[in-house]
Amino acid sequence: MGAESGIFCMATLEGVVQKHSLLDGRDLSLSEMKTRYNLVGTSTAIRRICRIIDKVAAQGTTVLITGESGTGKELIANAIHINSPRASKPFVCVNCAAVHESLIESELFGHKKGAFTGAYSDKKGKFQLANKGSLFLDEIGELSGHAQAKLLRTIETGEVEMLGTEETEKVDVRIISATNKNVGTMVSESVFREDLLHRINVIEIYIPPLRDRPDDVLPLAYHFLEIFCNRRKIEMKRLTPSAEAVLLSHNWPGNVRELRNIIEKITVLVDSNDVDIHHISEFISFPYYANGLHKAMRLKEAKRSFEKSYIIHALWENNWNISRTAEALAIPRSSLYEKINEYQIKRILKNRSFG
Repeated sequence: MGAESGIFCMATLEGVVQKHSLLDGRDLSLSEMKTRYNLVGTSTAIRRICRIIDKVAAQGTTVLITGESGTGKELIANAIHINSPRASKPFVCVNCAAVHESLIESELFGHKKGAFTGAYSDKKGKFQLANKGSLFLDEIGELSGHAQAKLLRTIETGEVEMLGTEETEKVDVRIISATNKNVGTMVSESVFREDLLHRINVIEIYIPPLRDRPDDVLPLAYHFLEIFCNRRKIEMKRLTPSAEAVLLSHNWPGNVRELRNIIEKITVLVDSNDVDIHHISEFISFPYYANGLHKAMRLKEAKRSFEKSYIIHALWENNWNISRTAEALAIPRSSLYEKINEYQIKRILKNRSFG
């Protein structure tokens, strides 16, 4: 590495550390979280994940992101990359489950012309393409035993051996992996190498399912509404309190991916600007919704979720004016303040609704 490159990296690293130290000790707003991490959420879990990102981003540490399918593991990996000194370099993704077992080594390490049938020219692998940047290995638990062994060697030596040659090439890549499987169980069943697990799992970031972080449902819903309404160049749609309550009470087996899908359907198929409970019920069937509600929370908890949603909606509609909101809800100002404190409601700017 040349002197100029070294100076650049040190300056970048110092900038990252200073930025993090300035923001330590206070809660990030939704807009700050979106700008800084490209993430949306207000739950304790998401804020905890952001604090871990702050600690690991500036380091070269390998990270393993775990959680159910659809929770947003690639977004967390990207957040680590964009907050690291490697932010200006490539962020390369490989879905190990989407590449056939016979091709995964070529995909990762590249191949020389004639290395196998169909190899008509030299091809760089993802490691070479991610040089100086970050490589995200999604669903790493799907790798074959042979590919695991080769990956371990590359991580330990920093050298890539392309298929069809015995020559090696040095690469400088930060590895971020993800899986929706229990890799520890896979190790005990001799399906995943224990030595590889120790190398990729220096730091683990677990993303809870969406049903366990209901505080993120509405911010994400409005975020997706904004995206899809802007994309279709239509007026921003609004969720009524009853529609919000249904979203808050749904079990979300498909996690954030399912929520995004439903919100996109709403922007395409619902003509009204006010999205009500009967619109939502077209996409979340009531038998399933009722079943999910029964499993997810008791009646008392469901009532609290609805009340919090209703108050947030009223505050938002009244531009967070306490007097007007209390009047609209027909309750004393003091009671409204008590509810805001009880539910730890924080102001959300109307022109950036949950975005």
